[in-house]
Amino acid sequence: MKSSVKLIIVLFCTFAAGVSVSAAGINNKFYAQEQAASAQQKGIAEDGEGTIAVENQESVGEKDLEKYMRDSLEVVAARCAESKKAAYMAGKLLGVNEKVPGWEGYPVELWEYYTGVDIKEGVKKRGLVYMLNPDAVKMAKWIINAVYDVRGEVRYEDIEKVRKFITWQSGTQFPVSGVVYEDMYVAGDYYPYLFKDGVTVYVADEAKWKSETAHPTDEQLEFYLRMQNSDLKDYTGRYARICSTNREMYYKAGGKDEVGFSDDGKRSVAWLDTVKRLYKEAWNSERNFLIYAWALSNLE
Repeated sequence: MKSSVKLIIVLFCTFAAGVSVSAAGINNKFYAQEQAASAQQKGIAEDGEGTIAVENQESVGEKDLEKYMRDSLEVVAARCAESKKAAYMAGKLLGVNEKVPGWEGYPVELWEYYTGVDIKEGVKKRGLVYMLNPDAVKMAKWIINAVYDVRGEVRYEDIEKVRKFITWQSGTQFPVSGVVYEDMYVAGDYYPYLFKDGVTVYVADEAKWKSETAHPTDEQLEFYLRMQNSDLKDYTGRYARICSTNREMYYKAGGKDEVGFSDDGKRSVAWLDTVKRLYKEAWNSERNFLIYAWALSNLE
């Protein structure tokens, strides 16, 4: 009798431990690919840390995630479709370019848009920007998987927190290259920020940045679409679209590229190539490491 009880206890503990490892380890199994990719780029060996020992065992958590996708993806996608209405730079589509340097093979869209009437200049400012924005279903899958990979379960309030933050932070827009006007400090004062590979950048040649007004010329707008890393200063902005992911969040989530830090003087331009690589990987995946990294640092 005692041996039977011991056997039951052992089996129960083994099952409980297995479920816990599987549910908590799903993000490790997927996101260990980021560690491996970073290591491979730097030419060093990956020690396999963070991977799951049992590769082919489908966990209870994974089945729950599949069920949630079947039952609720359409609803979450509908909310994401509402979020996409905040994409203010999606004005007039001028064309799709799959030959943008560094983004070859991806359906990068060229958009022309205008701001509201600027309170200082009294005119609407013209913008040109290349963007690679997710559709509602892709965005929904990214968010659901990020929440699950952080929590081990899917919660409505977490999905909404991530979705609303993306809506507020970026309007669901990923600028590949071009000018992004924002009036974040004074309503109606539209200031031009330059973006490349989803990150704010700064042109080294002041003549290509400054004009008589804060409104870039048509020639400058065209240059911003073509600018390369060699045209930039040796630092970038802190955050990566579409979820305002910073370097510290990237490291916390397991990122191994040396991209500097958010402090002034430490914001390496290497961040551009890492963000570009991660976003390109996400484009053909149901997971987005940049969103996962933000969720890992911000979901309580």
